[in-house]
Amino acid sequence: MSSMLKSGLFERLRPICVQLTREHTRENVTALFQGINGLERKYMQELQEYVLFPLRIILKQEKKYAGELYVDIYQCMEYVLARSCVTRWDMFLDIFNTACMALSDPSDPSKVSSLSEELKLAIVQMLLSLLKSSDFNIIENLFAVGCLPVLGHAVSMLLNIADQERSRPLKIAAVGFLIELCQDDRKYCTSMKVKLGDTLASFLPGLTITLSRLISCDTHQGQAVIQFQTALDLLTKYMRLVLDDVLVAESQSKSKHQGHSVQANTKLESLVVQRNPDWLKNTGSKLAVIVKQVTKVRSHSSWKVRLALVDWAGTMLHHCRGNLEESVSDLLAVLVGRLGDDYPKVSSHSRQRLDKFAASLDGKQCRPLVEMLEENLYSLSMSLPRQMNTTDEEEKLFVVQLLVGYLELLGDQMDGLLLSHGRRLLMSLVQVLEMDYSDIRIVEERTTITGDGASALNPDTSPNVLPLRKYFKHFHDTQIYKQLQRACRCLGHYGSTPLLVDQVLDITYMSGTYKPQAILMLNDIISGTAEKKGTPTLSSSADWPDHQLQSTISMLVEEYLSPGNFYLVTMATEESGKHQQVPGSSLRAITLVSNEESVSVYNRNTVLICLLLEGLGTFAKVLGRSYLPLLMQTLYPMLEKLGDNTAVISTAAYLSLCTTCTACNYRSIAELIQKNADYLVNAISLRLRHFHDNQQSPLVLKVMLQYSSSDLLPLIDDTIQEILDVLDDHHLDQAVLFMGVLHELTKAIVRWFPPVKQHEVTANTQEEEPNDRSEVQPQGYTGEKKPSDGSEGRQQGNTGEKVPSDGSEGRQQGNTGEKELSDRSEGRQQGNTGEKGPSDGSEGRQQGNTGEKEPSDESDGGTLLPFILQYCQQKKLASGDVTEEDITDNDIIDGSETTQDVDKGDNSEPNTIKFLKQVMIRCKHLLSSHNARLRILVLDTISQACQALADHTNELLPLLHEIWVPFRARFIDEEKLVIKKALEVLSVMVCMSGDFLKQRVVKDVLPVIRTFLDKQSQISLQAGQAYLYTVSCRLQQQALQVLGSLIVQLGLSGNCLDSILGVCVSYLSTRQPKPLQQVSMEICTQLAAIASDELWLRLTDLYREEDYTPPHPIFSPVKFHSKVGCQNEFTDNILRLRRSGNFKGT
Repeated sequence: MSSMLKSGLFERLRPICVQLTREHTRENVTALFQGINGLERKYMQELQEYVLFPLRIILKQEKKYAGELYVDIYQCMEYVLARSCVTRWDMFLDIFNTACMALSDPSDPSKVSSLSEELKLAIVQMLLSLLKSSDFNIIENLFAVGCLPVLGHAVSMLLNIADQERSRPLKIAAVGFLIELCQDDRKYCTSMKVKLGDTLASFLPGLTITLSRLISCDTHQGQAVIQFQTALDLLTKYMRLVLDDVLVAESQSKSKHQGHSVQANTKLESLVVQRNPDWLKNTGSKLAVIVKQVTKVRSHSSWKVRLALVDWAGTMLHHCRGNLEESVSDLLAVLVGRLGDDYPKVSSHSRQRLDKFAASLDGKQCRPLVEMLEENLYSLSMSLPRQMNTTDEEEKLFVVQLLVGYLELLGDQMDGLLLSHGRRLLMSLVQVLEMDYSDIRIVEERTTITGDGASALNPDTSPNVLPLRKYFKHFHDTQIYKQLQRACRCLGHYGSTPLLVDQVLDITYMSGTYKPQAILMLNDIISGTAEKKGTPTLSSSADWPDHQLQSTISMLVEEYLSPGNFYLVTMATEESGKHQQVPGSSLRAITLVSNEESVSVYNRNTVLICLLLEGLGTFAKVLGRSYLPLLMQTLYPMLEKLGDNTAVISTAAYLSLCTTCTACNYRSIAELIQKNADYLVNAISLRLRHFHDNQQSPLVLKVMLQYSSSDLLPLIDDTIQEILDVLDDHHLDQAVLFMGVLHELTKAIVRWFPPVKQHEVTANTQEEEPNDRSEVQPQGYTGEKKPSDGSEGRQQGNTGEKVPSDGSEGRQQGNTGEKELSDRSEGRQQGNTGEKGPSDGSEGRQQGNTGEKEPSDESDGGTLLPFILQYCQQKKLASGDVTEEDITDNDIIDGSETTQDVDKGDNSEPNTIKFLKQVMIRCKHLLSSHNARLRILVLDTISQACQALADHTNELLPLLHEIWVPFRARFIDEEKLVIKKALEVLSVMVCMSGDFLKQRVVKDVLPVIRTFLDKQSQISLQAGQAYLYTVSCRLQQQALQVLGSLIVQLGLSGNCLDSILGVCVSYLSTRQPKPLQQVSMEICTQLAAIASDELWLRLTDLYREEDYTPPHPIFSPVKFHSKVGCQNEFTDNILRLRRSGNFKGT
């Protein structure tokens, strides 16, 4: 059956082969390929020569055919050879020579011909199949001395293709053929491997040079991964075959035994390389250059290339260490550097190769691995600064990873190195970690962390907690810095901590330039000591930390907190020449006050303080509960820096405190402060007595107020009074510092004791006046909103007595129903013994009543005249235009009774009220300061104090009267930001005091605002898009919003309301910026509920859609400036307001 099938196949292929021999066309080649396609291997072997014969005939023809025909021929031959075995040497040599000659240029056989890439690829693939299908005899003949020229020509052609061609598949195929030529996959005996090595040694120079050039080309080409991988694979197999220590020794032994017994062709004999010691030494020195060139891809982005490089380096160290003695250091660096590779397979493979190499060093003549590592580490430490200055980021990362690998491999045997070369290594690290201080943002950014709610121990969730970003001069990749941190922690983990600390501190004393880098290293070294916990050197966890570590950290704490390190100038101030940091005069813009002090100096000092704070947190983390004895020494300085105005310093202190809380088992910073409040208060008081030398001490109290609860208040009463006293003594130069503390005090009081709503009075007000206008929430108001009574918004308890005016603004004195601040630990209690009396129409003042509303006088005409006379008298009395004859006995009696009632009450008031009153008094005197920043801070403090006194009208109103004169001057301030803040504060003051300030606002403030808005509207009318980002535009928005709220809160009417409406509607012009138009429309919407007629008249005067006829001839026609249906710049917004349905004209 087999013979019959063979005959049938032969009969089927014979006409095809005959036809192909006669006609050399692609169709005939395709027919032959289809005829043999799918044949089993045993039949293909029997038909091999018959099928290949016509194809070989065509290739030997002198006539040249199209390239496509040759491609089909070589592909068909490749198909046949891949499925059969070549046993005839003459046929192998014929096909091999024909293909190699086809690849070479006829005019210059040393160069590759200019054939198409497809044809070259087909030839190379055919050669690869030919080599794979050859049996042992063919391979033995191929590597004989007589065939050396043929083999050399083939190797030369394929190396040129791999080096010069652009087609990556063609390059990979050429390298694949050379890999097969090494016969690494076949299990040959040692003698055969020696023969292969002797033959291929002749091609070692050209092959290694070409491969090194191929490997070290553009390493950033993403698609070249397979090319690099195959090239490294070829280099590994080829160098192992030629330079293997065992095979070379066998070759030398074989050469001695054979001598000159074999007489070979003298010309061919000269081509054979004798691998004697001289050749090996010369080759090893030359290959050292190649090895350095190849190791440049150790930082390649592809893990496959790095893995292939690790295999190459490991193979060379294990098999060729003796013949590549000069390259051992570079090869070892590849394995050590890849121990920290991001890809686990690469790092584990490096570890295995290193273990295998270390095991091979057990011989007496071999150097120990530790000795080699120490030598390499010393060489690296000497060249580390130079390499970090001259190489790219990828190479820098590898160099640092190499350093980490050496340190980890040395492990516990590091102490000897530290004693001999430790100073050199640490100095190199200090130079590499040199920081860049040119960024202005380091000192420019201001503190944004607020204490309320920020004392939780998870700073990662807060967007304002941004740790110091470290910039380095010699590198920018964060991975490099992480590896350097790892190196320092390895030193701390395996080395002697006291020895390292002493050596690093010696470096800091050498120059101030080294100090930040040295502190950074110390922090990581101490952090690395924490890894010793749980190691076999400790008998139990109870032995941690040891006494030596505690004493070392205690010494470092003293060094960190020394004035020369912890208290440095970090901003330009008027007294910076005295090396004092004065927050009161710090500015966002840096002013150079001397030639010695610049932005870089301030940045360096700032970064150094941040690193010291990070170190304190690291110490707490390492020691845990054992850090408690040092807490009394470090808590006050950290709180002092937490209150610093520089954002990075404050953030560093906050993160350090969070770490300290976690280490010492505190739940929050608030608990930490509360548990140590007595110590902190005592420290503040002692330092305030010597304020000239401790100008940062108020910041600690400021931080305590930020982060603590009301439980702290009883402990700081005396300290607050001391702050007020010291402010009086230093109000000229330190006002900003102390006002920051007082501002934080007012905020804390508002937070601890928020104003309480009078629910009962609010309910009564809603029943009596259901149509009461709604109160507008002011800008910047954070407390509870006081309910309005429809006339004044001020609540007064009733005693049944009428309270006379004070002659200025209708302030009300004495009431037994007012709310008082109770004890600090219990909050406020609400007292109310009566109901709110009705309005009397004169400035909205409230009179006491007995709980019932007075009957209306509108139905009784006889009582109308007395009512009007009483109204006029009360209004005259409220305005202060009175004489002694106008004051009746009843008024005197009422006043005396009221005074007696007040005297009978409890004169004691909470300390919080006393403090707020004293703060307001100081604010009165500081409102006129020349420092714009201080004026804004004082205004914000007044706003907070008003909210805190919202429920204490008797205390609030006299204070507002006291500060009004300097306060009103802020509306004509030269700084627009001050005016903006004054408007916000005015809105809060009016909300808290009702219409107590009505006459003053109308007389002193509204004209200024109207004038500003009128003048500025002409500017904004013609401004461009950039105007939206100016202070003037934001001030316009603020002024318009405040005008709208004042109209509602003060119940303005008449000419005052009309003038304000005129200003507001002027911003309805479509030529105004969009935000100003939006604010104006919101104001009109609010006013539509209380002054719809006035608003309708104003809008109609600007645009009307129809003519309005009087209902009776007795009425005169109303004259409008606008014409019916004539559109203008106000039309769109007016129509939008009318269509909204929020108001209707009558």
